[in-house]
Amino acid sequence: MKGFLFICSIEKNKLFPTHIRTLAVALPYAIANTLFGSTAELVALSFKNAGHENYVFYYITFMIGLSLMTYIFMKDSKKHSMISDD
Repeated sequence: MKGFLFICSIEKNKLFPTHIRTLAVALPYAIANTLFGSTAELVALSFKNAGHENYVFYYITFMIGLSLMTYIFMKDSKKHSMISDD
């Protein structure tokens, strides 16, 4: 999963001009890792306490699907690049 996120951050890197590139890539990456990383254990334990341990796989699948939808609707960097000074 980390390798996939790394490749996606490289692709997002092309969308932004050089003066904000680091922030534009690092901030969404940090937010996504914080939200999913901090909720995964909580959700898994909640499902276990409710007696539905297998539901955690649906949660993970939903999060993967959400990520996939984001990348499907992301603009193509060849046509919509904001880089003008390279």
